Amino acid sequence: MPSIRHEYAQDISSRSNPPPGVGWADCQPGRAAARAGGAKLRVTQATLSRDLQELRLIKTQEGYKPATALPEEPAPLPPLARALGEFLLDIRPAENLLVLKTPPSGAQPLAAAVDGAKFPEIAGTIAGDDTVLIITPNKKSRESLQKKIEALVK
Repeated sequence: MPSIRHEYAQDISSRSNPPPGVGWADCQPGRAAARAGGAKLRVTQATLSRDLQELRLIKTQEGYKPATALPEEPAPLPPLARALGEFLLDIRPAENLLVLKTPPSGAQPLAAAVDGAKFPEIAGTIAGDDTVLIITPNKKSRESLQKKIEALVK
């Protein structure tokens, strides 16, 4: 049955002005859907939502239209340089640890950007609300990482 529903949905969404009385409002739960080949379709809201998602249709003021600009995956995290410029307030070294201070709620996105950069010097990161703790294997690795991060901030 999905193929009949999908064909019907594509037919309606491809029309600039669907005929009166034919549209997605007919596909609401508990109502008979518009006719497809003389047969009436009944769909639940869940089925309708799933069909719209599968067909990548979005609701516009003109009706349901193909989504041309929807990304396949969530947008990638901002590059580290952008995240540093946006969230970093201070860098505090401590032996093999590097502490990055941020405004409240800034630690999570900054830590995600640091992790996304995949620095070989980093053994791990921990993010709180306003602090990112970067753990390196030794002081030499921490110094190398600190120089790289400071270079990105400039």
